[in-house]
Amino acid sequence: MNVDGRPHTHFALKFPNIFGNGEDQIPLGSTINSATLTLKVPNSTDSAPNLYQLLEGWDESEVTWEERAHGFEWSDEGADGTGSHKADAIGQFPANRNGAQSMDVTASLQNWSNGEANVGWVLIDNSNNGADFDSSEAEGTAIVPSSR
Repeated sequence: MNVDGRPHTHFALKFPNIFGNGEDQIPLGSTINSATLTLKVPNSTDSAPNLYQLLEGWDESEVTWEERAHGFEWSDEGADGTGSHKADAIGQFPANRNGAQSMDVTASLQNWSNGEANVGWVLIDNSNNGADFDSSEAEGTAIVPSSR
C-alpha cells in the first residue's frame, strides 16, 4: 500500500468487527485505556503520512479514488478533506524505519466505543516522498489492532 504526493495516492484501512458482543470483541461503551495500530514498513522513508479518522463508510472490494462504494462518491476525492475525515489528524504515522511501526490510536477507538461510526482511517501524504506499507495479504505479514 502506498501513500504519496506524486502520483497522489492514499489508503484506507479498517477493522470493522473490533466492537460487539462476540468473543474477542470490545463491548460498545468500554473505556479504552490503550490502543495501537501497527503496520509493516518494507522500505523506510523520511515521509510520515498523516493518519485521520474517517467519517464516511466504504467497501473494501469497491473503494476507489472517486468512490467509497459502487455508486457512492467520497465527499472529497480520495477521502482527502474534512467531508470524508476528521479535521485534525491523529498524528503522523512513522515510516522512517523498516519493519513493524506503531502509532497510538486510543482516541479513535474510544470514539468508536462511544458510538461514532467505526469506518476506519485514511493515511494521507504530506510530501512527494511516498511511504510504503505491506497489506495483510503480503507474504508473512499479519496486521492486527492491539488494544488493552
